[in-house]
Amino acid sequence: MDIQQFGISQEFWDGHRALDIGTPIGTPIQAVGAGEVIFAGDSLTMTQEEADQFGGVPGSHPNASWAGNQVVIRHPNGLATNHAHLSGWYVSKGQQVTAGQTIGPSGVSGRTTGAHLHFEVIDLSALYAPAYGRVNPFDYIDTNAPVPEENEVPQHTRFSVDPTTSPRLAANTMWVLKTSGGTQNLNFASGTGGPGLYDAVLFLQGAGLTDGATITTRWVIVRDGRRSGYFEQEVHGSADGAFRGTATFKAPIISGDLLEVEVTSSKDSVYLQRWAADVYRFA
Repeated sequence: MDIQQFGISQEFWDGHRALDIGTPIGTPIQAVGAGEVIFAGDSLTMTQEEADQFGGVPGSHPNASWAGNQVVIRHPNGLATNHAHLSGWYVSKGQQVTAGQTIGPSGVSGRTTGAHLHFEVIDLSALYAPAYGRVNPFDYIDTNAPVPEENEVPQHTRFSVDPTTSPRLAANTMWVLKTSGGTQNLNFASGTGGPGLYDAVLFLQGAGLTDGATITTRWVIVRDGRRSGYFEQEVHGSADGAFRGTATFKAPIISGDLLEVEVTSSKDSVYLQRWAADVYRFA
């Protein structure tokens, strides 16, 4: 994985002792160095000892769930690297891996608002409060990845569409969110404009989505006429059919890209009454 390609969405600081890298779902994640896999799997299956070291809040096993699927590698220099929020894993505990070997695909597992890789470097000789061995990855890896400046103010655009006639979603049929005119696909990158790291939150509201039914949202980057989907998320129904839900997006956009949203209902006769989004661009 080329860190420079995806950018740093959250850097290392006292309240977040890791790097968040804006990787779309399915991005191959490689080991930064050779070592032994000391954990691979769903963080909820960790032993208490493993959870104390790699699971988030030491001494409290249930909090390991923040990481979702993760792979931890112990390196010969006394450090370990922790890769969290993966959508799966390709290695197993005890396995020797080489530098550059793919260990799993990025994802949105655990507690996260959007797809990214949570990457930690851990000093195994310092597993005690307050940092529990978490050290700044930039001290150990070579990267020119763009990091948001501390005082950088992103460009912001708010989209809001309240259609005169609510579009009806047919079961299992994809529909792209439209502009207020109802004839063109809404490009969520059109307001801030230009390349950069995009951070967006979409809001959907409607009726007819009963208990057990879902709307699947998927952000789509359109580049040179080709559509690539990322960050599939679900909005769930209710007893009376009314629904409100959100979907997030965080990834780099290059010049000329369009950013659209596809929605697919699992149930027939679901009506979208409003869609809106706050979109931020870090240049």
